[in-house]
Amino acid sequence: MFNFTLVKESTIVLSAFAIIQIAYFLVIRAGYLRQLRSGATG
Repeated sequence: MFNFTLVKESTIVLSAFAIIQIAYFLVIRAGYLRQLRSGATG
């Protein structure tokens, strides 16, 4: 198992990247929904 540490580090990096993407999406979506509610008329 020479590549185990490489796989583990890649998994950690990809997981962190996915978590950042999800958090970014939730923040943007929350701001977008707030904007829609405040200016629903158009």
